[in-house]
Amino acid sequence: MKRQHMFGRWGKLGIAALASASMIIPVSFASAAEAAPSESAPAQTEQAQTEQAQTQSAQTQQDEQVAGGASAATNLSKAHAAAVAVNKTYTIKRNDGQYSPDYWYKFSVPKQGVVNVTYSPLANSTDRFSSPELIDSANRVISKDPIADRSKTSLGQQGLAPGTYYLKFATFSRGSATTTFKVSYSVNANWETEWNNSRAAADVLTLGRTTNASSWANTGNGEQDWYRFTLTKTTKVELAFHSQRYDSRDLSKWTARLYRSNLAQVGLCQWYLNQTGKSATLSLGAGTYYLQVASDIYGTIPPLNYNVTVSDLAVTKVPVYRVYNRRSGLHHYTTNASEKNMLVRLGWRDEGVSFNAARIGSPVYREYNRNNGNHNWTMNKAEHDMLVRLGWRGEGTAWTVNPNAGTKVYRLYNRHSGEHVYTTSYGEYVAVQRAGWKGEGVAWRSL
Repeated sequence: MKRQHMFGRWGKLGIAALASASMIIPVSFASAAEAAPSESAPAQTEQAQTEQAQTQSAQTQQDEQVAGGASAATNLSKAHAAAVAVNKTYTIKRNDGQYSPDYWYKFSVPKQGVVNVTYSPLANSTDRFSSPELIDSANRVISKDPIADRSKTSLGQQGLAPGTYYLKFATFSRGSATTTFKVSYSVNANWETEWNNSRAAADVLTLGRTTNASSWANTGNGEQDWYRFTLTKTTKVELAFHSQRYDSRDLSKWTARLYRSNLAQVGLCQWYLNQTGKSATLSLGAGTYYLQVASDIYGTIPPLNYNVTVSDLAVTKVPVYRVYNRRSGLHHYTTNASEKNMLVRLGWRDEGVSFNAARIGSPVYREYNRNNGNHNWTMNKAEHDMLVRLGWRGEGTAWTVNPNAGTKVYRLYNRHSGEHVYTTSYGEYVAVQRAGWKGEGVAWRSL
């Protein structure tokens, strides 16, 4: 892959110079016969020959810098792929007289990121080029157009690990033709890393973090994505998928299957391409699980993006907002952002996120006093029931908390107003007690 090929100006195929005005790098495939000077050309002066030699030397150095020194005469196989740089546009000029050659290129990905190969419409290249294939160093196809739809101009976004990758442009018949291509690349650690088309090559999912991915075909063409994650204890897990919506009339499906390490299926999600996603909640024991995401997409549509998030609901944060009424002096707590925003519009002061509840866990009950406007929040079911008997309105479960979370939430009581406030700040807890409030210890814990 590091082999360098020198190529002269005449008699060999070559990578032409960078076009400085357009930043398009032409890759020439002119034959020796077509590029050779005429026999009747006048003899050159010694000075002209010297200038020509200098120009040839500079051209060769520039070509080596642009295309890795791999000449067009030798980039007809993967072993002799011409090196190209990412984020630059190249022009392929086919004029070699060969019958249906394949033109190969290689590029490097220094860090995990996203690559998208774009190319000019192949239908405009006098029907001489077919859609390219993106291949890794182990000869595995990362992306291609399975039905050679020549109206497409992109292989779609693909998440790649660091390494060397290859592009193959197949051709039809003989004749002159021109096309352009570009390998766009950006660093991104939140994408799948191809090739992950088998359980053995599954990407590791971090619980609670969203991973982006793409699909260009169906399992019949070898396209499927595998992931794995590990649970250290029994818990409830949410599988959430969001996908690019394609066509309201399309009845193709996405399918996500969850397996134990012995490949026993424990979960299934399916949704149509005209939908934007699906989610499911499962109770799972400790162990390693494998997730397979695939589609029955036919090759006539563009590559589609999707993302997947696996969350342990016991440690998934739910923000609890705190607002303050300057006139009454009361505080209010809610997980409902719409409720919080409504109160702020009415003049309450937004005091941000007070603490974090959990998606699942032990309930915290809410009660409302119609006489003075106070709310109360408690984990104590007996306290909740007593207040309801005294005339407070029971408002059900306000949120759930993880009893094993690491941050303490303290409760204070104002004997004069009857209000309770809650804080994760021990300093605030102590200071408010000095102001006359009663400290009531730890109410619950926050993530």
